[in-house]
Amino acid sequence: MSLGQKLPITIILATTLLCLVSCTKDPVSFQPDNEVNEAFVHVRDGKLLDENNQPLSIHAVNLGGWLMWEAWIWGGGLNSETFVMNTIAEKTSAAYAETFRQNIYREFITKDDIHQISLMGFNTIRVPFNHSFFDNGAAGNELSSSGFSILDSLISWCETYRVYIVLDMHGLPGGQNPLFISDPDAVKVWTSDENKSQAAKIWKAIAAKYANKKIILGYDLMNEPAPPNDNDMVNLYTSLIKAVRSVDNNHLLIIEGSNYAKNFSIFNTVMDNNQIYSFHFYPWLMSDAAKKKQLQEFSDFANRVKVPVWCGEWGEASAAELQDIRSILEDKAYNFCGTAFWTWKKVKASTGNSNPLNQIVVSDQWLKLINNQSKTTTESYQQIAEGFLEAVKLSNTIPDNALKTVLKK
Repeated sequence: MSLGQKLPITIILATTLLCLVSCTKDPVSFQPDNEVNEAFVHVRDGKLLDENNQPLSIHAVNLGGWLMWEAWIWGGGLNSETFVMNTIAEKTSAAYAETFRQNIYREFITKDDIHQISLMGFNTIRVPFNHSFFDNGAAGNELSSSGFSILDSLISWCETYRVYIVLDMHGLPGGQNPLFISDPDAVKVWTSDENKSQAAKIWKAIAAKYANKKIILGYDLMNEPAPPNDNDMVNLYTSLIKAVRSVDNNHLLIIEGSNYAKNFSIFNTVMDNNQIYSFHFYPWLMSDAAKKKQLQEFSDFANRVKVPVWCGEWGEASAAELQDIRSILEDKAYNFCGTAFWTWKKVKASTGNSNPLNQIVVSDQWLKLINNQSKTTTESYQQIAEGFLEAVKLSNTIPDNALKTVLKK
């Protein structure tokens, strides 16, 4: 079975089960009192506006596989970043694995990528990051300056090409869901005060450093949460918002629903005066009627709480299917404030109908390495990994022109 087939079935089963225990019928109202700085991207009267008070529609692409690893993006199975790091360390050494990590941060996305993204008409990038990008899972939970150095470069490139940035904590300390997509630990964020505090610490550090950067559109505080119950999610969001607002009252906040960004029943109002809500839309195995029903529910929610709603992830289908999905998502009847395609570059699965926008072409030996299998050549594992670092450069990828046509603005 192909990745494109396995991934939806895996997630559908998991999310269906989790929804049974996490969905709630008791919505909560909030009374935020923070002021809104209209010199930044902001919400006013239920509309998303840019720093010049003009209507803004977010046409974004995700940068999956860069600052948060999912093995399938690199040609592996449904495995986590920790699995990949441990595999590379086992095949090479712990020291080289760390060198490889830093080289991925420097090579996977460069100024050339941002330039090409802007030429395609995207006005925003969504940047998934793992908490370990900042703390490396280190004892004492100290934050590393190297992560901020990478973001400094990204901000400079985006300012040059006028591409907004959404920073997305894709993997919270401990993990906010049990799937490989959050690089989870045995103790999830929900049951650990230390993990919750570390998540708030990271967001506060980001917000303090970049409070005055207008090219940052906003902070996506928690990707696809799957809490034990929705009150746990609300409590964690409350602490993350408090951490950000203690140092930054400028930037837009992005709040995702539970059940992997699909359930908003706990929210009766906004949590912050400058926020939007975000859902993710992968309508695998859904009829057209079911797709429209789900999107109508998101639209009705937006109208009820009087705040814009954004599709923060969509994709992973054939070009023809994606054309249909884009048309639905951009239907003015729903009035969403934009979309973010998943994802900018990846390895093509051996079977399935989901082609990469920019295909990373890898060797058979890399596929063996990332799946923790034994190599069958005289190359060293380090040489194989170095080959992957070359393959991820945009100049070495193969663009899918049909998909580019679907996505171009």
